[in-house]
Amino acid sequence: MLRVGALSVGSLSIAMVGAAVGLSGCAASSMLVATGPVYPQDAVQQGVLDVQVLRRGTGIELSNTTGATLSGTLWVNRWWAMTLEPIAPGRTVTIPLARFVDRYDEAFRAGGFFATQQPTRLVHAQLQPSTELRLGGGDGVTVPAGALVGLVVIAEPE
Repeated sequence: MLRVGALSVGSLSIAMVGAAVGLSGCAASSMLVATGPVYPQDAVQQGVLDVQVLRRGTGIELSNTTGATLSGTLWVNRWWAMTLEPIAPGRTVTIPLARFVDRYDEAFRAGGFFATQQPTRLVHAQLQPSTELRLGGGDGVTVPAGALVGLVVIAEPE
């Protein structure tokens, strides 16, 4: 066994392997911490709003054709979410899909020129309003804050 100073080559390599295993264990455990938004599995969808969601490359186009201002948490595919800034009636906004994150803070795979993985298909969208949502005036529909309401996803061509 080769000795360098007070350390031997054999004990040095064992120490390096132990350090590598210890560091990789720290990295793996930090990736499993759920700090992002968690989809409300127990919430019942209250209906479907007349809001169209259309995929446009690496983003979505959202058209609010209701009579109410929309805000709250926007969910896609019952997994990724983002906080939706208020959208006035009649407005159309474009939102980058990379702004949607899951419970592990992983972004929606939107694709694009430099993407290393297949993009995720957009198949489902829901709004979880931050305040009570009143539609159709005094006799219209009311969606309570925190409930889920569906949006119309316009399918992409195959």
